[in-house]
Amino acid sequence: MKFSTRFTVRAALVLAAGGVIGAFGACKKDAAGPPPPPPPPPPPPIAAPSALTATAGTGNRIDLAWTDNSNNETGFRVERCSGAGCTSFAQIGANTAADIKVFADTFGLAAATSYSYRVRAFNATDSSAFSTTATAVTGSPPPAGAVMIGAGEITTCSSVGTSQTATLIQNQVNADPNTIVFTIGNNVAGTTGGNYTTCFEPTWGKLTTRPALGQGDYEAVGEAGIDSYFGSKVSAPQGWYSFDVGSSWHVIVLNTSTWKWGVNNMTGDDPNLPKPMLDWLALDLAGNTKPCLMAISWERRLYTSGTGTLGRNSNMNHIAQMLYAAGADVLLSAKDKQYMRFPKTNVDGVADAAGFAQFVVGTGGRSLDAMHAPAAGNPVAAQFGGQGNAVPDSWGVIKFTLNASSYKWEFLSTQSGGFTDSGEQACN
Repeated sequence: MKFSTRFTVRAALVLAAGGVIGAFGACKKDAAGPPPPPPPPPPPPIAAPSALTATAGTGNRIDLAWTDNSNNETGFRVERCSGAGCTSFAQIGANTAADIKVFADTFGLAAATSYSYRVRAFNATDSSAFSTTATAVTGSPPPAGAVMIGAGEITTCSSVGTSQTATLIQNQVNADPNTIVFTIGNNVAGTTGGNYTTCFEPTWGKLTTRPALGQGDYEAVGEAGIDSYFGSKVSAPQGWYSFDVGSSWHVIVLNTSTWKWGVNNMTGDDPNLPKPMLDWLALDLAGNTKPCLMAISWERRLYTSGTGTLGRNSNMNHIAQMLYAAGADVLLSAKDKQYMRFPKTNVDGVADAAGFAQFVVGTGGRSLDAMHAPAAGNPVAAQFGGQGNAVPDSWGVIKFTLNASSYKWEFLSTQSGGFTDSGEQACN
């Protein structure tokens, strides 16, 4: 084959070009592949919640609500500061879950105080801006309930406990001069002549504002002595009356001794005999407009008998029926010189949510009756008397705090480490 000069030159150029290109790999495929894609854009910012509202609720509570404007939050954080114009916000409560748009602040709020709030959304990597601020003011504290304190079976002139229980009464009156001091009958008992002035007056007498009468009062000083000492305090000479306490409570004081009016005044069994107190009680209950009702009667309906069974005093059956029908909350009695509390029952002592609690507080200073262990079926909830108790024998008084729709009770002992009983119950 014959090669021309031009062919030789052309071939040389091709070979030279191939060597150069091959040296740079132009004829090879690129092993690294195409360039990496650009990084993804950052996630969208979390939208801040809006339309935050704060509303003061019942008691020390403020309810928050807001509009959720985000769809990528893990939850929300609520911050609070206190005082008008405050700026020192701090988180309260735990983080909420996603999509929650309400929050109840019950974390140590004070009454009649301004609180400001702000809310923001968050997730694992970001937080939103804060919402606008919302402010609410908690309500004023509820008025303190009226206090009544007292007991029955107070003195026989030789009673050593009378001055001790009077000290408990005096301490309460010193703390709250508006305290109502009541008695449950047998203010004096067991002896005759001068007991109110020489025995009752120096201790309880100067403090008592709402006394009740018992059989012992008549036996000790007679009707004339009662009228002379108590006068209008017990609407003498009949000895029954009523009064209101605050806006919610009506208190009825009965005279369940038989000295003047006899048993018929309680039972009304004989239609031919007068029963002035029962007639008055029916009218008083019919005219009552208060939602909460207490009755004070020296005689008791229920008690723990000597055998431990539930005792029912038939003389009080009719009165108990009237109180039950009227929706009474408390029957407060004495007679037995011990303390007994029966929960809400009907007239027969059977548990009944529409019934009334019964307290026997004959611990005002006279000697204490022996306490009998309750037998099966006796609904007594608490009791204390003399002899053989797990705690030392002591006298005491009961303190009631009458609130707008409930009451609290507390038995106060004259001796450190003595018997106690306390609780709270809503009105019917």
